[in-house]
Amino acid sequence: NILKAGEVESTNNPVAYPSNPYTQFVDEAEGLDKLEGLQSHHNEDVYKKAVNILETYFGLDDEDDTSVAPQQDGAGFVFQPQAPTVPQGGFQFQ
Repeated sequence: NILKAGEVESTNNPVAYPSNPYTQFVDEAEGLDKLEGLQSHHNEDVYKKAVNILETYFGLDDEDDTSVAPQQDGAGFVFQPQAPTVPQGGFQFQ
């Protein structure tokens, strides 16, 4: 496939192609959106192939990013907003 050919080009000529040159074309043609949409396809083989392409050529995985989720305690979620900083002496409006 074209993405595999791009990997070969990138491997054989890393100066000219530091990354797969065809992944950008696929993304510009909305192919990445289509592949992501296929992750919810009812046919499991289609789902698996879409996930494989995304993981192999686009570095995407289907796992949630836990670093952005709020912490949980027994009572629920714990959000830790930063307290606003107020200048010493308060704000001076004119």
